[in-house]
Amino acid sequence: MKIITLISAFLSFLTNQNTYVTNDISINLKENNLYKDENYIYKGKNPNNYIIFNNEIYRIISFEKDGKIKIIKNDSIGNFPFDIENSNNWEKSSLNNYLNNIYYYKINQKSRNLIQKHKWEETNNLYYIGLISISDYIKSNNNSLCQTIYSNWENFNKCKEDNYLNSLNFNNKNNYAWTISKDVNNIYHFGNMYFGDSMPSYNDFAVFPVLYLKGNISLKGKGTIETPYQII
Repeated sequence: MKIITLISAFLSFLTNQNTYVTNDISINLKENNLYKDENYIYKGKNPNNYIIFNNEIYRIISFEKDGKIKIIKNDSIGNFPFDIENSNNWEKSSLNNYLNNIYYYKINQKSRNLIQKHKWEETNNLYYIGLISISDYIKSNNNSLCQTIYSNWENFNKCKEDNYLNSLNFNNKNNYAWTISKDVNNIYHFGNMYFGDSMPSYNDFAVFPVLYLKGNISLKGKGTIETPYQII
């Protein structure tokens, strides 16, 4: 009996190591390309991270350690300058103003009630909607050669292939999209390449809204494109 009990306990331990239970769903980490980091992060070419929000397809970026769920819209909402006055400051940008004061109210009321305000990268205030960061982009790649901004030039095509964010629907011929990340002079973007852009008022790049869902929601589904997670 002791041997059976020990085997059962060991199998239970292995199961717990390979499974993440959250929001009333149980996710097999390996089968779904979900990885434990500071948070639980989806990585790779096509993880099972599809979710329906506002009657539209989004992708789950991560399950945050504080319970929130970070998601990104699967389809660009259009091409916009980052800021019409050429600033790389998110808080003052025209894109921030559009997303939080116009686009936000295009989301239905039931869905808006599920959004948690968040203090985004390099911001001092809370906002409903933001963009992914370069850190999000890098962490979503499952290739060890692609873990810094400039480490992947020789392996760029492989890095693109191993990151589901490159398969989002950009709806522009350049396949470029804005991030919320900046350096002294630039705002970063990703797509066919990812690097700093010093002309945020002149380049109209794709915009993929990113938001945080409150942690007290329940999910059902498998996260696949055929059976995406649904909020219940």
